[in-house]
Amino acid sequence: MDYDISPYHEEINKMNPHKPKSYYCMSFDYKFETGNDDVYFSYTVPYSYSQLLSHLRQVKELAESQNSKLITFSSIGKSNGGFDIPLIKITSPDSDGTVRINKPTVLIIGRQHSGETYSSFIIHGLINFLLQKDPVSKKLREKLEFWFIPMMNPDGIVCGNYRCNTQGKDMNRFFFADGDPDCQSRLTEVELFR
Repeated sequence: MDYDISPYHEEINKMNPHKPKSYYCMSFDYKFETGNDDVYFSYTVPYSYSQLLSHLRQVKELAESQNSKLITFSSIGKSNGGFDIPLIKITSPDSDGTVRINKPTVLIIGRQHSGETYSSFIIHGLINFLLQKDPVSKKLREKLEFWFIPMMNPDGIVCGNYRCNTQGKDMNRFFFADGDPDCQSRLTEVELFR
């Protein structure tokens, strides 16, 4: 593995001469052991759409086996590619079993940029934490309602895109783009959310 000054170092600093910085490039060589090796390189630790569905299935089975009223599962709709976009809600019901509708809501969205996998690990852990019998988890559920959209861009994840959905658009840039001339057609996932 080798680190070196980026070949674009001078060019980048010419564009912004008031704040010159050092830019580096990482490179490495890999020696294949045999000609039949399958080798995968990734920018981040992968967290696939299938992993999300598996996690939600396990959580749902556990909640059903314990007759838990803490969590509900639904969907905001389907992506362009036909993948379900799950919505998970976690809160504690009142003693009579009803959920107050005036609780403050915390909305947590993950994977608008499909390549930013760390959000999936954070949401995975948050869901698990909020369902524990821990006193902090219990207090949070009593005071708040948590809504999770763990994968806002499942098409980008399945296709291997880093930032874009199947419309070739960065969902963050077009989230509130009502007056943007580049956004002639609305982004499916954004419209489902809005």
